[in-house]
Amino acid sequence: MDQDRRHRARRSKGTRRTGARLGRARLSRTPTYGNNTVQGYYRLHGSEVLVTFYGDRVGELEFETPYYRTKSDFGVGSTIPLGRCHKTAANPCERRWHGFVYNVRLREDPCNCWVKVGRGVRSLPVTVANFGRPWFIIYLQHGRVSSLYFALKYVD
Repeated sequence: MDQDRRHRARRSKGTRRTGARLGRARLSRTPTYGNNTVQGYYRLHGSEVLVTFYGDRVGELEFETPYYRTKSDFGVGSTIPLGRCHKTAANPCERRWHGFVYNVRLREDPCNCWVKVGRGVRSLPVTVANFGRPWFIIYLQHGRVSSLYFALKYVD
């Protein structure tokens, strides 16, 4: 398959083809629907990259491909050490890593994921009160990162 066809976006409700980043503006020619939220995905690097626009800005990104990595080589397929327990009022054994909190309750069940709410060094409490803030979720499967999800305004 030629290079252009492999990386061509599969368009869904008007998603665009280039450089999606949280907070980045959507192209003006991209139509909007209903409540001004548009969602679609790109087929890139053997995986789907899900992009959601809130109005004219990128609001959510989710991907499962190991292609995208940080400078320290963290990404899909990486492992995260559990570390020691931290006692809190809500949890007798809270695990933390780089500001993320492990195995929080999302939809009433532990998520087997690392969650960080807000952009600070440490996560804000994982509660309904913080749904309007940025959320970063690292999903795990068999002890390894399986996907990464970023949202400017998370709603469970």
